[in-house]
Amino acid sequence: MSSILIVDDEAIVIHNLHDNMNWNGVGISNVFTALNLMQAKEIFRSNSIDILICDIEMPEGSGIELMTWVNRYYPNTVTIFLTCHEDFAYAKEAVRLGVFDYLLKPISLEDLEFTIRKMLDHHRAQIHKAKIVENFYKEENNDADKDDADVVKRAKALIRQLISHDLTRTQIAELVHLSADYLSHLFKKETGLSLSEYILRERLEMAKNLLEYTNLPIGSIADKVGYSYVSYFDRVFKKSVGTTPAEYRNKRFSAEPLPMER
Repeated sequence: MSSILIVDDEAIVIHNLHDNMNWNGVGISNVFTALNLMQAKEIFRSNSIDILICDIEMPEGSGIELMTWVNRYYPNTVTIFLTCHEDFAYAKEAVRLGVFDYLLKPISLEDLEFTIRKMLDHHRAQIHKAKIVENFYKEENNDADKDDADVVKRAKALIRQLISHDLTRTQIAELVHLSADYLSHLFKKETGLSLSEYILRERLEMAKNLLEYTNLPIGSIADKVGYSYVSYFDRVFKKSVGTTPAEYRNKRFSAEPLPMER
């Protein structure tokens, strides 16, 4: 279970979120509130805060100021900003600081719940990814002498384990202590595909398997193969396979079985 701090200079906003959200239902055990930056900092100093929900515009110090301070002293806290109107300058600065999401007031409790669930899922995924990387490094240290084929084999194993995460060729290359261009060269030599092409192929093969043999929603399948946005997954899938994921699933399910030979 996680803890959350809500910071807003409007008491009615705090009371609405504090009293009406199903916090236990989204995995939150402790809910703290503050009306300004000074109160928020005191709560941070006395408690472990996993999630900060903060109004971006307040008279006694902005959410940007608070997030800057939190990033410095409590870098594991994830921030969600609330604001009354869209402001490009604020949004740009919020993205630069690493805000998880940026939500407009008045926000529905359903939207906030969705965002928190998405954030907690992301956090769990990052922990899972870190464990995979840690285990990989332990195995790497036990097997220092590797030829090109071994390096490609180890990179393939990493790709399979990390396929549901945000994965780039640079990240894989760093894990095997090579440049992205050189690792891609090794992949081309060993598999006939560049590293980026191989990652794409693995994602699409996994997606096709899930579309054929499970009833998972398209959005869940996109997430499992490393695509945060269903629309982008649709475009990539259609460009490579020739149909959208939904069309692919419908065709596979509606295909008539081949007649048996007599």
